[in-house]
Amino acid sequence: MNWRRPTWWFLHRVRGRFSQEAGAALFQGLRIRLTFWYCGVLAAALVLFSVVLYFGAQYFLINPIENNVKLHADAHESQLLSSPFPINACSTFNTRGPFGSPPPDLGQSTTELVACFDQNGNLVRTDSTPYLPSAFLTNNLAKTVLQTGHENSDFVNAGGSLGQVYRYAEVIPSPTGNGYIGVVMIGETVQEQESALNLLLTLLLSVGGAALLGAGVGGLFLANRALVPARLAWANQQRFIADASHELRTPLTL
Repeated sequence: MNWRRPTWWFLHRVRGRFSQEAGAALFQGLRIRLTFWYCGVLAAALVLFSVVLYFGAQYFLINPIENNVKLHADAHESQLLSSPFPINACSTFNTRGPFGSPPPDLGQSTTELVACFDQNGNLVRTDSTPYLPSAFLTNNLAKTVLQTGHENSDFVNAGGSLGQVYRYAEVIPSPTGNGYIGVVMIGETVQEQESALNLLLTLLLSVGGAALLGAGVGGLFLANRALVPARLAWANQQRFIADASHELRTPLTL
C-alpha cells in the first residue's frame, strides 16, 4: 500500500469514475441545484427561528425593565405633585429622602437614574446631578415629550460600568390643568441584558453558519444518493439505445 498518497486521492478517484459515467455533467448540475435548494430551505428555517428567538429573548429581558421604570416614573410624578419641596423628588429611590423608602410593590433598583426638567426642557439640578452621566442628562428626550405631550423612551450609552441605559420620560401636568410643569425622566442600565442579547446573537450566527456548512456537505452526499436510481436508469437507457442502434445498423447496411 502506498502510504504517501494524499488523503484526497480516494475522493479524486470517485469523482473521476463518476465523471466517466453517461450524463455525468447533467447529474452534476442536478446535484448542485438540489444542494442549493436544500441549503436555501434550511437557511430560511434557521433565519426564521433565529429572529423569533432573538426578539423573544429581547422582549422578555427588556420589557420588565420598561414596566418597572414606568412605575417608578409615575411614583416620582406623584411625589412632585404632592411635595412642598419638589426638587427632592428628583432623587433616586435608593437614597432615603424626606419621602421615605420606595413603595414595597415597586422594589429597589441599584441602577436607577433620575432627572427632572422644567417646562422649557432645562435640567433641574440637584445634589445628585454631578454624579449622573452626561449622556443621560441630555434634554432631547425631555423636549420631545414636552412637544408631543406623551411619554417617550430611548437608549443612550452612558459609558463606564453603566453601559447602555434605557431612558423613560413623561410629562408632569400642571395642577391647574394648563400645560405642563416639567418632565421626569427615569433611567436604568440594561448592560447585562444587552450583553446577553449580544452573546445570543453570536451563538446564533456561529451555530447557523456551522449548520449551513454541514448542510452543504450533507446535501451533496444526500443528493448523490438520491440520484443513484436516476443515474442507473439513464445508463440503462443509453445502453439500450446503443444496442438498438447497433442491431438496426447491421441489417440496414446489408
